[in-house]
Amino acid sequence: LIEARASKSFGSRDRSELLYSHHDYLYRYAELHETAHLINRVALNNSIFFDPARKYNLNSRFSWYDQQGSYSFRRVELLEGLTMHLPYHLRLMGNFNLYNLKDQVQTWDQKRSRISLQHKLFQSLTSKLYLEYTRIKLETGHLHEETDIRGGVDLKYTKKIPSGYLNLTYRYYRHSHSTNGASGMLQVVREEHSLRDGEISLLNKPYVEEQTVRLTDASGSLIYQLNFDYLLIERGSYLEIQRIPGGLIPDGGMVYVDYTYQQPGSYSYAANNNYFNASILLFKRLIELYYTYSVQEYPKVDQGDLLTLNTYHQHIYGIRLDVGFARAGIEGDQYNSNIIPYRMVRYYLDVNWNLKSAWLLTLNGNIRDYRMIADEVDQLYANVSGKLVYRIGPRMKVSLEGGYLNQRGANIDLDLLTSRAEFRSTFNKLQLRVGLELYRRLYQNSDFAFNGAYIQLTRRF
Repeated sequence: LIEARASKSFGSRDRSELLYSHHDYLYRYAELHETAHLINRVALNNSIFFDPARKYNLNSRFSWYDQQGSYSFRRVELLEGLTMHLPYHLRLMGNFNLYNLKDQVQTWDQKRSRISLQHKLFQSLTSKLYLEYTRIKLETGHLHEETDIRGGVDLKYTKKIPSGYLNLTYRYYRHSHSTNGASGMLQVVREEHSLRDGEISLLNKPYVEEQTVRLTDASGSLIYQLNFDYLLIERGSYLEIQRIPGGLIPDGGMVYVDYTYQQPGSYSYAANNNYFNASILLFKRLIELYYTYSVQEYPKVDQGDLLTLNTYHQHIYGIRLDVGFARAGIEGDQYNSNIIPYRMVRYYLDVNWNLKSAWLLTLNGNIRDYRMIADEVDQLYANVSGKLVYRIGPRMKVSLEGGYLNQRGANIDLDLLTSRAEFRSTFNKLQLRVGLELYRRLYQNSDFAFNGAYIQLTRRF
């Protein structure tokens, strides 16, 4: 990897940064396949401030990305953002985004613009109006176009009450979508998903050809493996992605998905989405009670006989206790959906305790108990992790950390145990680390165990 950066300001009201990188990448996965890429990237970031107080500014982001090898493509992206702090506590923001990607199969051209006006009344009420327009043109031998218009309002209200605070949030938006194109198979490239244990993540499009699904990292070079790094689970017309703990996808990690799906032809729809949240914080935030209700409906659908649109009503309610060094809570989630209805109860505990700067204890526990209503299947995700550190002196400490993850349900049975003990010491400019590691994974019919020891000596100059 070769990388070069240069920054320059031509005055007190601007700054610019230029980045170039060249990456020669070779990756082999368990002798199953080999990936080789040459990647060149150029990025230019620029900010201009039109007044000394920097209330009026323009931010520009441009990037050019060229990748050649096992998977070749070229991507150009431009982002322009204008911010204006106006009188009467008003703030006007405008954005324009251009995204163009071309590979061996298709050319993807996307343009998106957004404008919003925000107002703040004292410290109690924040309101925002916004309008967003997106147009996508996809060429894969025949032309496919999508148009999205989204507009709405956000309201946030905070009020001091006896013994605490009341917080109210309401959000509404109207979404109009139209697709023009012939029915047939279309390809989706680099659809982003964040995979977290115990949370449900569905691919955006229905009627996916399962054998075409391909998960990669941000560079597109690391290709994750089905049944090693992730699972695909049918949820009606959609596919759910679940990471496999112990694989190469980290918990909460971002993955990029390519796949082919059956396009039902031209159609359009309009959706209404309402969101409401209320919370009460009592006794200096010792207790929090909260409730969330959200609903999504489709009052207008044209030529959508083959569409599967996610109509849902969701209720979330819970209580949280916060005593400073520890926080615990119980949360219920009732998700009534035509795609993946479920009921879930979550229990969690977080502890951060420090005793006289010598002892440090961190403990995190989380249980998610799901009932998948359509499949009449129960799924349980439970994990606990902790770390204990003892400082023997200003330059010496001992730490012990470990974690246990348990999953129970259809195709997800898993027991994962990790632990590490380490001694660390510093002598002048020398740093010594000595440790022991243990890793054990029982996943369905497989058993993997790893025990290791390490020593590291570092000299700082």
